[in-house]
Amino acid sequence: MQLINTGPEPFFEDVVNHMASICHVPLAIVAVRDPDRCWMNIPDTERGAELSADVAAQLRALASAPADGATLPAELSHARPLVYRSHISQPLVIGGREVGYLHLADTQERAWSIFETGYMARAARLVASHFEARAALAEREARIELERQLAEVGELHRAVIGSMAEGVIIQAPDSTIIASNPAAGAILGLIGMPLEGHKVSDFAGRVCNRAGEPLDPGEFPAIKAMRTGIAQFGLIGVERPSGERRWLEVSAIPLSAERGATAWPVAVTFSDVTETERRMEQLQAARAEAEAANRAKSAFLANMSHEIRTPLNGVMGMAQVLRDTDLDAAQSDFVQTILDSSQTLMTLLNDVLDLSKIEAGKFDIVAADTDLEGVMRGLHALWSPRAAEKGLGLRLMLDAEAPARMMFDGVRVQQCLSNYISNAIKFTARGEVSIDVRVTRQRDGYQVKIDVADTGGGIDDETMSRLFSPFVQADETISRRHGGTGLGLSITRKLAELMGGDATAQSAPGCGSVFTLTFHAGAVASARHIEAPESDLAGISLHAPRILLVDDHPVNRQVARLFLRPLEADITEAVNGEEALARLEQDVFDVVLLDIHMPVLDGPATIRRIRESGKPYARVPVIALTADAMSGDRERYLALGMDGYVSKPLEEAELVRALEQTLGRVRMRAAA
Repeated sequence: MQLINTGPEPFFEDVVNHMASICHVPLAIVAVRDPDRCWMNIPDTERGAELSADVAAQLRALASAPADGATLPAELSHARPLVYRSHISQPLVIGGREVGYLHLADTQERAWSIFETGYMARAARLVASHFEARAALAEREARIELERQLAEVGELHRAVIGSMAEGVIIQAPDSTIIASNPAAGAILGLIGMPLEGHKVSDFAGRVCNRAGEPLDPGEFPAIKAMRTGIAQFGLIGVERPSGERRWLEVSAIPLSAERGATAWPVAVTFSDVTETERRMEQLQAARAEAEAANRAKSAFLANMSHEIRTPLNGVMGMAQVLRDTDLDAAQSDFVQTILDSSQTLMTLLNDVLDLSKIEAGKFDIVAADTDLEGVMRGLHALWSPRAAEKGLGLRLMLDAEAPARMMFDGVRVQQCLSNYISNAIKFTARGEVSIDVRVTRQRDGYQVKIDVADTGGGIDDETMSRLFSPFVQADETISRRHGGTGLGLSITRKLAELMGGDATAQSAPGCGSVFTLTFHAGAVASARHIEAPESDLAGISLHAPRILLVDDHPVNRQVARLFLRPLEADITEAVNGEEALARLEQDVFDVVLLDIHMPVLDGPATIRRIRESGKPYARVPVIALTADAMSGDRERYLALGMDGYVSKPLEEAELVRALEQTLGRVRMRAAA
């Protein structure tokens, strides 16, 4: 009971005045207290004053101590000295707890009569009863206020639940619906039909899982939550009375139950996600179509690559053979133009294939133990003649602190830097092109940074902003003057990102340009014995090798024959895999040059038959000679059992080098 907050009342004035009058004393007090505060009524003082903690403590001490000329605190006596010689106190007890006291004091020494002590006891009971009645009234008023507030909250909750777009139902432990909101009936297609009184089992046969299979009532989220006491979530399909199926996202939350209960009441909320599910199905269908289209595009590109490379092999092959004949100056220029144009077409074809593979996420970076200095010196040697033709210097600066070997994809690094160097030479009229290589040690390997700087005309900011986008040239004038598709820099950036780095550029009109390639290289764990570097195998003397040439296209066979003519090779031809196997049964060959796409028996089937034959020719060296040049083709054919791989259009030097390397490895293994 909050007695301490009781304010001044006439009742207490009447009590203290009556007590003082009846007992003929100058001081009467009614006080209620707690450990730190004291409320009191005293005749002729301010009614209802709350005393300070010190004064309250003095009063309590005086009320329980013998009177011995004690003086009231000035706060009570209004600065009038009031020395009392005798006093009497009576505790106020409510519910067995002392909550205050009545106090009478007199300035004269006196004995208190039985009448006075009895009167004090009755007065104390009267005051206590007053407090009890007051507390009961306050409690009743508080309860009424609480009930009013709860009613308001209940109405608010009902209004909120009633306005919810989600369906809400409350189910008893036996699955009977005891409450629901209007949205529940609307979602289930039961508008105007009360759900209360129905059981979940009443919907048996109308509920299915995501696969559209009928769902047993025991597997309904609400039933599982009732049975286990664990919240359940899921997606179910519900058939409306109209026959339409709607998909619902359901949450079933167990409510509190008695201890030892085996079933729980459950609050179930559900929302209609039919349209979302339909959109998801449409997205999945669209994704499947896109993937099918992407596969079709990849197949188309692979087929187009093969079909373009096959006739191009004849063009480039015959032009290379023609170049080595006796030609006058004009004829040599004509042949070189054919070769340059063919190479441009090859570059375009490779760029389109690379970009397609990168965008499809099927482009693999193959890190290998590689000599960075060897790669850079090879690039310098490759592009120096082109720079010299334009009167430009090509300068290479290597980092002396760089490790001898690192793990990275040397082929892709060469591809990226060739784009940079080619552009630098192409767009620089005078001066030089410099290549600066820097290697920084990192915790997980090395960061390689290569700058290709030129003294060309520079590039403005607007052009720089779109320079690394696909099919973008610096400007239409450059495109007309120098040609190109604008794919090179785009592919360079994508390759750099795949290698853990980036491709960037800095330039300003009239100040030249600096194109930067960064990539991550791994550390070589230990010095491994390499059977024989490819560079060491190249150059092994080949004289009159016995070669089985397998290709269904006569022009391809003719080109290969002409390329191999300087080796004085003994060449046997076959037009498909069946013929090749027959030739192997009849004769012994040093190497097989095997096309991939052939009628009757193609290359993959042929190499499989060779390796699984158990015949003496099962280990004959086989080099894939194919127009399949998509990313991953080389690795795939080597995995089939090929010993080498040469892509079409053929280059004489590359074919001879492949023969030298393959036969060189065979000879080294035989010698070991």
